[in-house]
Amino acid sequence: MSFSSGAVGILSFSYVSCIGVFRAEINGKGASAYVDAATQSYIKTFDGVHEVYESKEFATKEGVSGDDTSVNWMGFWHEDRHFIDCIKEGRQPLTHFADAAKTMELVDHIYRLGS
Repeated sequence: MSFSSGAVGILSFSYVSCIGVFRAEINGKGASAYVDAATQSYIKTFDGVHEVYESKEFATKEGVSGDDTSVNWMGFWHEDRHFIDCIKEGRQPLTHFADAAKTMELVDHIYRLGS
């Protein structure tokens, strides 16, 4: 997908994989990040900077709450905590159903373009 800013988005996924491990590659202008939630995550820049993080360590960086890596290392503890706090306080979560609906509209649009 090409965006008006000139950025290009590519999404590749599989419905048949059953290994249960989250992996992602994110490429941007001048840098790339590679995430393997089960092992290591790293960031490479085109000027040679290479940062490596143990994925369990990376998920709890910056002094965030929920530092028990046995429950937090896949990265969803904070999202769940935010959602629960918003429900308790009557606030709109940062991400919500309206966002999900927009995402599904985009997926449907991409699907129709490819048909």
